[in-house]
Amino acid sequence: MRLWYDEGHAEEDTPCWRQLKALIPQYRAMTMVVLGDGQTTSFWHDAWAEVGRLSEVLPALYSHCLDVDATVAEVVAAGGLTAVALQPRLTAAARHELELLSIAIADVMLGDIHDDRVFVDSPSEAPTTGAFYRRIRTPAMAPPLSDINWVSFAPKKVKIFFWILRHGRTRTRDSLHRHGALDSPDCPFCPGQSEDLDHLFARCPRLAVFWARVLPGRSPPNSARDAAELVAGLLTAHDAQLGHTAALGALWIVWKSRNRMVFDGICLDLDAMARLLHDHLMLWCCRAPRKLDVSPLHVWCQSLVP
Repeated sequence: MRLWYDEGHAEEDTPCWRQLKALIPQYRAMTMVVLGDGQTTSFWHDAWAEVGRLSEVLPALYSHCLDVDATVAEVVAAGGLTAVALQPRLTAAARHELELLSIAIADVMLGDIHDDRVFVDSPSEAPTTGAFYRRIRTPAMAPPLSDINWVSFAPKKVKIFFWILRHGRTRTRDSLHRHGALDSPDCPFCPGQSEDLDHLFARCPRLAVFWARVLPGRSPPNSARDAAELVAGLLTAHDAQLGHTAALGALWIVWKSRNRMVFDGICLDLDAMARLLHDHLMLWCCRAPRKLDVSPLHVWCQSLVP
């Protein structure tokens, strides 16, 4: 599928465009194409043939292809993959795959109607943006930690904060330094050490006592992802929402305490951070579904404060 982005609009290479393009492989994995005129269907990357995506079925030939963005209509109009579209010298495996492909292309008949794209698991459902978004949020298709991100009763701003964290977009001092916004990438608590995501949320020495209290008897996390999964694991046996909310709360407090130091010059101690986490989670319990038993979260919160 040739995108509007690819047709001479490279000036639109913004972070938003790059994020949208990154979703294309997932979209193609969820959908298949009922051929019409073949104008909007990728010859190599869309599932339009009975055998599946040709880039996976014919890997040797695909590795010799010079135009991996060709549409089905373009290949059929050219009578197949011509010498112009391939490397000058083909391996024996690629030649064999080309012979098979040439026979198959001869049977492809295109029409005058537009191509029709449908979901593989539900052909009758229209492949709308909303339907696609619902699928990528399911555990099977979603990026890591998606369930922790959305299956909780934390406030929306906290979920957005964690979504940004998951995608590596948190404005750490390291990222601000790389973009020229700061003179130094150093952590505000330990000069000389760069403040990247994992340092900010897990490896900073000042967090050792905090994670020891939040995760008693467990090894401290080594990354932001470890921290989220370890805290969530404390309560998911009771209910996933309880564990996920606790994980978001812990990372949220680490973020707030760091900002308190950056903007106000105040370094919160262990008891202050634990009290903040306790108070936030107790307040968020009011947002929990009525039928959900939040007592395990209450008990865990009480263990955080003296």
